[in-house]
Amino acid sequence: MVAIIHHSKCVRDVLNYNERKVEQGKAELILANKFLCEIEHLTFKNKLNRFRLLNQANPRAKTNTLHISLNFHVNDRLGADLLHTIATSYMEKIGFGEQPFLVYEHKDAGHPHIHIVTSLVQQDGTRINTHNIGRLLSEPARKQLEKDFGLSVAGTQENAKQSADIGKPRPAAYGIEGTKDAIAKVVSFVCKEYKYCSIPELNAVLRAFNVHAETGLEGSYLRSTDGIQYRILDKNGLGLGVPIKGSSLPGKPIMRTLRKRFAVNEVLRKRHNGALAEEIKMVLNDSSISSWTAFSRALATRNIDVLTRTNEAGRTYGVTYVDHRNRCVFNGSHLGKDFTPVGLQRTFEANSQSAQPLNKAVKSENANLMDGFELTSPMHFSLQMLTEQDQQANMPFELGPRKKRKKKRRHNNN
Repeated sequence: MVAIIHHSKCVRDVLNYNERKVEQGKAELILANKFLCEIEHLTFKNKLNRFRLLNQANPRAKTNTLHISLNFHVNDRLGADLLHTIATSYMEKIGFGEQPFLVYEHKDAGHPHIHIVTSLVQQDGTRINTHNIGRLLSEPARKQLEKDFGLSVAGTQENAKQSADIGKPRPAAYGIEGTKDAIAKVVSFVCKEYKYCSIPELNAVLRAFNVHAETGLEGSYLRSTDGIQYRILDKNGLGLGVPIKGSSLPGKPIMRTLRKRFAVNEVLRKRHNGALAEEIKMVLNDSSISSWTAFSRALATRNIDVLTRTNEAGRTYGVTYVDHRNRCVFNGSHLGKDFTPVGLQRTFEANSQSAQPLNKAVKSENANLMDGFELTSPMHFSLQMLTEQDQQANMPFELGPRKKRKKKRRHNNN
């Protein structure tokens, strides 16, 4: 089981997200704890007002809503009653057992999962302290629930990939679901989970999910107002549908918010710099990597995307690496000269040249394999000598080998 905890300043946005899923048939409300009527009689207004009354008891608490998702392995067989029990037990263990909360079972992913919505403000107006709630309360609760209910253990090798992919949205597809909803899922996930330090770096990640952030051309109204909008892309990278303003998306991913995120990410991603550089070096040490295509394919097997920028003349002048395992983005220049287009091209050429002599040697060895065998064969050597002697017999005297004259020995009669 994997627990993901998000704080929010707007309970309406969190409720809207889950209620829309219910309307679309992709979710179901399975539990309403500490509410005044049964689930079937609860309206959206009832749910919203219940949380608002609590939040109004402490107007100074700007962050007043908790949105939790509990994610289970695909092999876990969980009915509504068991999910009921797990959700209640989890909320008690993290200190929210007496709070009103709603539990939605979502059915729009490949693994079972539930979403829990609650307020951080208690009946007496005090705000529940959630500092380090993940490490101090949620993690021990998760481990205990795995034992109590026989759930698949998160973090094991077999579950590692699924744990890493939990919460990861599908690439946006125009016409499959609402444009705004599709963009909101992708942008919300990428903005929170990845470490990027510029709009081009953000777009390098968004491109993997078929979304693009637009800040407008120089002199345009969008650029002059410091605005940003997001659009779905087709398979060729061309925009589809109506662009969505950043200010209308959850979390308000506008330029002012993103700039703050750039500064934080600059610090957070530093610890991944060296590891990524080493991964790329290992690929480049292979002499068969002598082109951009081979380079990109080799890194893709390591879950690293390579995006290049090319001018009108076809010259590659920039390269960006997206490390999906550590969820960080780096331009080649940030990793070092060897990882820029110039440095990479130099390596490709060196690899190509080192591979050529080897190929020639292999071809030459294969071509002369039988000749080499014959030359070292004693039978062949004897035949060769006989042939040479026969050829010499038929040669003209002038071209034949000269015989050495023996010197006459003088006899000394003395």
